[in-house]
Amino acid sequence: MARFAEILSKHGLSLRTVAQHMGVSRQAVGQWSLGRTYPRQKKMAKLVKFLQKYDKRISLTDLIPKEGE
Repeated sequence: MARFAEILSKHGLSLRTVAQHMGVSRQAVGQWSLGRTYPRQKKMAKLVKFLQKYDKRISLTDLIPKEGE
């Protein structure tokens, strides 16, 4: 989810802030931002809604890695 890391950086969001909102560890969010793991479907939907507070244009497709990423 390289795009996820870009979104966090662009909006000045820390891993901790996202983790607190999502109810997961900072390490889990860090793994998502590196593309090593991904949130489950329910968490992914919650993540998109959270990020849309900062940019209404963000959608699920922005967070799903494209083939080859």
